[in-house]
Amino acid sequence: MPDIRPVIGAAVFFLIIGIVGFFAYHFLLVKPRTEKLETEKTSALREVGALYTNLNTPQAISARQEYSSRIASAKTAGEIQQILADARSVASRERKRQELLARVDEAANGMYHSSQDTPELFYTASILKNQINSKTTLAELQALEPTINQEMTSAWRNYFSRRLEELENYKRVWLVVEGKSWLSMSPENAAEYIQSKSWTDLRKLDITSTTLVEVPVQDTFSRTPNVRPGKRVNIYLYDPSSKQITLLVGNARILGAVYPQEVLSSISWSYSSDATTYSYTTDVWETIKARMAGSTQAAVVSIDNFANKVIDSGLNAALGMYQLPVIYRVEVPEEAGRIIVQCELHETSKDIILIPVL
Repeated sequence: MPDIRPVIGAAVFFLIIGIVGFFAYHFLLVKPRTEKLETEKTSALREVGALYTNLNTPQAISARQEYSSRIASAKTAGEIQQILADARSVASRERKRQELLARVDEAANGMYHSSQDTPELFYTASILKNQINSKTTLAELQALEPTINQEMTSAWRNYFSRRLEELENYKRVWLVVEGKSWLSMSPENAAEYIQSKSWTDLRKLDITSTTLVEVPVQDTFSRTPNVRPGKRVNIYLYDPSSKQITLLVGNARILGAVYPQEVLSSISWSYSSDATTYSYTTDVWETIKARMAGSTQAAVVSIDNFANKVIDSGLNAALGMYQLPVIYRVEVPEEAGRIIVQCELHETSKDIILIPVL
């Protein structure tokens, strides 16, 4: 019987060599490659998560799921890099899509009006959102940006034009800007103003025929020498602490002015005739009371619009009592009136300034 021990020995030898080779191949080559691939997958999944964080478009949500699944089943590092390249490209596209959708929402919802109560804004926003969602490339979305600005501006202008038509019987309307400024103007001037603004300004605007009130504003002749009843003024609010001055009411009407009694109510004059000097004194306030009581003598003295005539004459003569205090009666919208009264009576740290409109 032949001796098979050499054969068995050879078989065992080669088996050992094979096992050693297998483990060497596995631990020295396969395992490191597998571990590296898993590390790259983990890194790629982390990057995809970061790329799509805060991207909430349906396309972005679907893309994140798709790219995560593809990375998990990828066989090579090259395949992972290609998937990442696609994921980055799509994330850029979806970031722009979300930005444009947010811009439409911002443009369609202003401080006083929104797409929920304004048909022009609702329909324009709906059409634009459909267009945005239909685009499949970043270039197409970027090309849509000017259209969004143009269409939303047009929608706001159309809306305010319709509002002005509803106020056509009013001689003047008020434009309310951010709840901080009220501008009085004719409907024609208001229409021109609206046509000159884009949606970024128009969304902060309102048009109203608001209730008007009369409020007192105290000032001095030195600051307001040309302010007279019947004139229009811009009313500014000045904050000395921040050195900021802001327009509160534009084109407000001065209804009247009240000057201090002790300064303007006493009139004294004299003249000489035949070497005799005659002196006269009239107390305007007492004369007013006498006239109201029916005195015929008081009626002889003309006191109609007396104080304003004195101030106008002094101004024409280039004279003025610079510290002369004045209380102006000003016609303003009710909302602005509350701010003015609060500043005049309670907020001594802020100042109301009147500047005549030429």
